[in-house]
Amino acid sequence: MRISGVDYILYTKKDLLDFFDAFELKLKDIWKEFYKESDFEEDVYNVFYAADKITFEEMEQQGFFLNGHHEGPFYIIFDALYAETERQITLVLPAQRETSAFCERIFQLVNEVCCGGSGN
Repeated sequence: MRISGVDYILYTKKDLLDFFDAFELKLKDIWKEFYKESDFEEDVYNVFYAADKITFEEMEQQGFFLNGHHEGPFYIIFDALYAETERQITLVLPAQRETSAFCERIFQLVNEVCCGGSGN
């Protein structure tokens, strides 16, 4: 059973609310509706995203995976205290970006929100 996904580290100057508001708005282009579970501890915000609750529950049992539609749950860790002027984002995908169009799309979406537009 594969528990862990593939980690990617990105950096942003955006604050937590700006990042997640922009990210979730763009995520709706991929999944009109999505399921998320989050927690906040010691200035680190952790969010699991999945297409639906069933997919999330499957991930809890088997780890990160790609389903028959080549999509899967993923995880974002937002470290608000990484540095004075920037925040660290760890994106955990179910497969390597180079081998999954879905994972590449999620990575590019996060990267665009982190680094694209003004304020970065």
